[in-house]
Amino acid sequence: MDRTRPPGVPPREDSTPADDQQRARVRARAILGKVSGRWDVVVLRHLAIHPRRPGELLRVINIDLEPGGQLSRPVLFRVLARLGRDGLVESRQVPGGERATLYTVTGLGVSILDRVSQLARTSQLGAAEPGDWWIPVDEGNTALDLPGIDTSKPNVARMYDYWLGGKDSFAADRAAADQVEALFASTREMCQHNREFLRRAVTHLATSGIRQFLDIGTGLPTMENTHDMVQRITPEARVAYVDNDSAVVTHAQALLATSQPVTAVRGDLRDPAAIIANPEVSRLIDFSEPVAVVLAAVLHFVSEHEQPDALLQVLKGVMAPGSALLISHATDENVQASTRERTVQIYKGASAPLVPRGRERIEEFFRGLELIPPGLVNVRSWRPLPGLAGEHGDLRSFLYGGVGIKGA
Repeated sequence: MDRTRPPGVPPREDSTPADDQQRARVRARAILGKVSGRWDVVVLRHLAIHPRRPGELLRVINIDLEPGGQLSRPVLFRVLARLGRDGLVESRQVPGGERATLYTVTGLGVSILDRVSQLARTSQLGAAEPGDWWIPVDEGNTALDLPGIDTSKPNVARMYDYWLGGKDSFAADRAAADQVEALFASTREMCQHNREFLRRAVTHLATSGIRQFLDIGTGLPTMENTHDMVQRITPEARVAYVDNDSAVVTHAQALLATSQPVTAVRGDLRDPAAIIANPEVSRLIDFSEPVAVVLAAVLHFVSEHEQPDALLQVLKGVMAPGSALLISHATDENVQASTRERTVQIYKGASAPLVPRGRERIEEFFRGLELIPPGLVNVRSWRPLPGLAGEHGDLRSFLYGGVGIKGA
């Protein structure tokens, strides 16, 4: 059964584009009406802050409520079932007994919650015209098509999310990502290698005493983000996420901006001065103290004519002694020229071009800093955990990674 097709709307194969849009508007209107209820919105908001099991979710919702007005367990499960059917939340089994199910908000859930908040602020809840917004009918995707988001062009953040197993991608993103994967069969593994490098590197920096992290080009949030990694070591660590994609920032603000010392703002590595001057960044990041600037898989989207060395110099100039610069970067070493050209062409049609570089050029980005051992190496070889280096020994990630420290 097609859950996206309300009664009276023709099946997808018989639809015109106008039918598709009307069907999407009908569904969007129906979902907005459903989440206008008290508990639906409350449950969505708490799950947007952090994925939770039902018991924990019930406790945090009821903690400040009077006994007569608390959410009951049966009602909670009915709400979760309804939100799940509409694609606003998803669940997965985790270890821990009969009710060991972890619920989390989907991209659609975040978008619906954001729209509900907008309507509530303008006292229009329940009276919105569906023509103002609609859910694109796109099989395999439940993300909301918000104003200013171009779903027809591949987006590098959504492509990366797709490779990591996320669901916040559109047909154009998946088509481009599949083309890249056809050229590099290990693309998904390489993305995981990059995440593992990031985890090991920021964990090392947090263990070494750095308490603030500026993550630029963060991409769509995943289940394991920079603040999750470092606050496991230092709960009071401060993290500012920066991305030039408005959808990424909206998603991050909903999922990450909680009472923790975490924020998410829009900004571009190509304008580092604006990032430094951003009031939200300044609220959390004190550049007179050591800070870790994280550039994980982002510099290879900055072309040479955009002067990446000069951009980095602005960041290095405000970093206090003891600060760190973390970089992972795609390389085209040992890649056939035809394969490189085809890959570059795919990214020319995306939201950012791909600029793979050789090891020597990437190492120049650390000029003025001291690379900590083992230096600039394949991301799989950067301080691997026991047993990691031996796994999939024939699989090479086309990514270099390193961490440089600013001296006195």
